[in-house]
Amino acid sequence: MSSLVAGPEETSASSSIACICLVGGLPGAGKTSFVRALKGRSSAEKQAGPTVFYISFDSVYNSGDHDEFDADKWRASRAHVVDKVNRIVASVRSGNGVVGEVPPGVETFCLAKPSSSHFENGLGPIIMLDDNFYYKSMRHVFYKIAQEARLYFGQVFLKATATTCLQRNRRREGREVV
Repeated sequence: MSSLVAGPEETSASSSIACICLVGGLPGAGKTSFVRALKGRSSAEKQAGPTVFYISFDSVYNSGDHDEFDADKWRASRAHVVDKVNRIVASVRSGNGVVGEVPPGVETFCLAKPSSSHFENGLGPIIMLDDNFYYKSMRHVFYKIAQEARLYFGQVFLKATATTCLQRNRRREGREVV
């Protein structure tokens, strides 16, 4: 379901490493529903698991002032997401592992603490991005950010039939329709 394609060269026994995780798939495949389900299982405990910083490309693009598709605004919204990710990464990499001010348009929640001993040193923050990530170049920019910051990088692609995606898209309203 996911793959670790980049990771830090060295980690100390007491450190936790952040991760950039791309959630991709066709429009209507269930990407946003997947994240909502994760958020629904989030933990309010102080000893919770990792903090998730969630950014939906659709939400960033749809927050603009336009009624029809605008390629320039679409490119600008993608650049805004890259900027937001870089700001979160810089804050996480500053040493204390805590993000100060969360950039606008970024949702945060904490996952429940994993029970596996594989994660005994803790999991660092997860920067989770929701988009179709159709082209390799759409994914590669985040791979490079993870690689340069020595973070983990993962991809989760959700599969659904074209018929299912089309049915789900018909149930959408307003700017959510693709």
